Formats: sequence, C-alpha cells, structure tokens
Amino acid sequence: MALWTFNDLLEKIKLDPERVYLMRHQDTRKDVRRSNYRLWRDNPKKFKEFERWQGRSTPSKKGFPENSYMAAFVVDSSGSTLFVGLSRVAGISGYDGGAVIYNLETDNRLKDYEGLLVVEWGPGQRAWVQRAHSKPKPVIELRKEVLAEEWPGYMKIRINDDGIRNLAPNWQEKLSAVNGVYILTCMKTGEQYVGAAYGVGGFLGRWWAYADGGDGGNKLLHQHRRKISAPLQIAILEVFGSAMTEEEAYKAESRWKEVLGSRAHGLNAN
Repeated sequence: MALWTFNDLLEKIKLDPERVYLMRHQDTRKDVRRSNYRLWRDNPKKFKEFERWQGRSTPSKKGFPENSYMAAFVVDSSGSTLFVGLSRVAGISGYDGGAVIYNLETDNRLKDYEGLLVVEWGPGQRAWVQRAHSKPKPVIELRKEVLAEEWPGYMKIRINDDGIRNLAPNWQEKLSAVNGVYILTCMKTGEQYVGAAYGVGGFLGRWWAYADGGDGGNKLLHQHRRKISAPLQIAILEVFGSAMTEEEAYKAESRWKEVLGSRAHGLNAN
C-alpha cells in the first residue's frame, strides 16, 4: 500500500504542491504558555495575525510569491507536528523593520483536517519553512478529535524532546513539582538512556537540557545525538516521595539502569 502524504491531500483539492510552502511553527522560548500550538487552539484569530508576519529572508530574499500557499503546522503538547490551516498569499500589505506583513486569505478546502492530521516532519526540524513538492510529509495519524491537554498522570507521560517547550501550563506545573527516574528512548534505534531528576525544578528542570538537542553532559548520549537525527521519547519510570534523599535517588537511578541494561546496551556511560 502506498504511503499517504500531505501532498496527496493537496492534489485531491487540485492544488499543485509546487505552489505550497510548509510552515512548521514551533515556539522555542521557555515560556511554554506562549506556545504557537496554544495560540492556535485558544485564539485562532491572533494565530492568523501571527502568520502574516514573516522575516524578509523567508523563504528567500524575494519572499513568498503572490498566489502561493502557506500550509501551517504547529507542534502540540505531545511533540507531534499538527496541520492547522491553509492560506493563500494575496500579496504584501506592508513592512515593519525586518518583517514582511503578508495579506493571507484563508482557504477552507482542508478545514476538516485542521487540528486532526499529524505528519512526520522528518529530521530537518530547524528548517521550519519547506517546499511541499520537494519534501513530501507522510501522514502518520488522523485523529478523531482535537487533542485535549488533560493531565494523564506521571506514569502515562510520553512526550518527544522537541515537545518539551510546548507543554501546557498544568503539565509544566506538575512536572516541576516532583522528582524521579525517567527514560529517554531513541525513536529510530530503540537505544535508551536512564536519568534521575532531583532538586529544584523536578523533571521539567532536568528535561530542559534535552529540549534543543542537548545531552545533559552524558558522553554516550552526546555521541548518539551527533550521529542520529531522531526524536527522543521521554517517559517516567518512578516518582520519588517527598522523603527521598539524594543518595536514595541515585540508588534508584542505578537500579533502573541495571534492570533495563542501559549501561551494557544503551546510552548510559556510568
């Protein structure tokens, strides 16, 4: 069976992928309450205004051609790349410093897929503007409803490292409040790294090290991330009680490393 791609949808509505720019809006600021996913979900009108402002060098010095299209994607709280809208570039309305302000007309032909269709963006996540015809995006999920952000409980957490900055405020608060043992799993090779969060900031404070491709000072993880361009999935193995001492915390971490074999077959160097 042929792989279903976002370009198949474009062709279905008779829109040439060569006319479409794929825009992956991911907020990299630490104030995750201002994430573009939440902006789209909670204030669609403001998100559309945000889309109109683009740097002069995006996607080239000539900017977006009139009658081209922008297909907007955001990164949600699970780290997934979610389609949220299609717009036609109707021209330029003005300039503001280094920004070009475009006139965008909403195109509703893919309205039924907004907030529901998830694509695999691929390894070039820093290239947030791509051409649809040269970068077909596989569709990996079509949800039945827009993802809610109810707290699932610590032991059901499954997020990718590039989704850390987009966590909802209630998730952020809970993950900052407790410590414990967690596991990183490479989504390409299956290799694992076991770590412990202990001290101020809890799990979230520890996970900031991985948000932009960091390694937290671990040698094997550093080498892995230099060689393999793939997301790391984060899950929690154990939540510590308030009486847990630092010594007990790192004994728990060591126990999990032994159980999972992450020293012998994974990414733990010690």
